[in-house]
Amino acid sequence: MLTLATWALEAIQKEIEEKTEELKSDTELIKHQLEKEKKNKVTKERKEVLNTLSKKYSSLREEYKSALAKNRRAHDRNKVMEERRALLNALSNKYNSLKEECNAIMLAER
Repeated sequence: MLTLATWALEAIQKEIEEKTEELKSDTELIKHQLEKEKKNKVTKERKEVLNTLSKKYSSLREEYKSALAKNRRAHDRNKVMEERRALLNALSNKYNSLKEECNAIMLAER
């Protein structure tokens, strides 16, 4: 009977060892799955942050382009106004010169 009890204990011990190994294996598998999920979650969060930053960058870039275009148009308008002023001054000077010549001719004819 002792040998039968010993045999039964050994069988139970072997079964316990097998279950323990199975649980260790399952634990490792779950651990790897959790690590993978964590990496995927971090990667997904990084992608979302990157997308948000990309959208903000694009928006700021468009604002910059718009401001630059407005600045160029204002600069071009200022340049045109300066050219017009210079032309007006030149015409005014020419008019005054011709007026003086006319006055001189009229005085000479008297």
